Amino acid sequence: MGVWGQGILVSLVGPCSALRGPSGHPLTMDDCIFCRIVAGEMATDFIREDTWTVAFRDLHPQAPSHVLVIPRQHVPSLWELDDGELAGRILSAAAAVARQEGLESGWRLIVNTRSDGGQEVDHLHLHVIGGRPLGPMLSSSRNAKGA
Repeated sequence: MGVWGQGILVSLVGPCSALRGPSGHPLTMDDCIFCRIVAGEMATDFIREDTWTVAFRDLHPQAPSHVLVIPRQHVPSLWELDDGELAGRILSAAAAVARQEGLESGWRLIVNTRSDGGQEVDHLHLHVIGGRPLGPMLSSSRNAKGA
């Protein structure tokens, strides 16, 4: 049994150290780095912001342009997103970032969701990636079953 507090499932039994986000990482209520960025607790240059979202450059870019778009509201992952208006605002912000970055020749939008999806920060974030040809989405050396 648990309750949602600031987007994190809080166990009603057991210590706080037992809290885990959707990616399986241990959490406390102050562990969300993206919430701290939104709150202004960590110096970050926003390249775009509005009432619903903020966007900033990835610390480990995978292409010449690699920007993260996050909702100001804490949503642990795409799995938990059930607000259609917020979903639309996030996608619209991602498209605006791509236009701002001059990615008219093409770009990729990636949303890693939960542990098997490769999510590393338990706060919904979209990767806007472009500025060079990106190639195939997944390696052709693996089949659909991951063998």
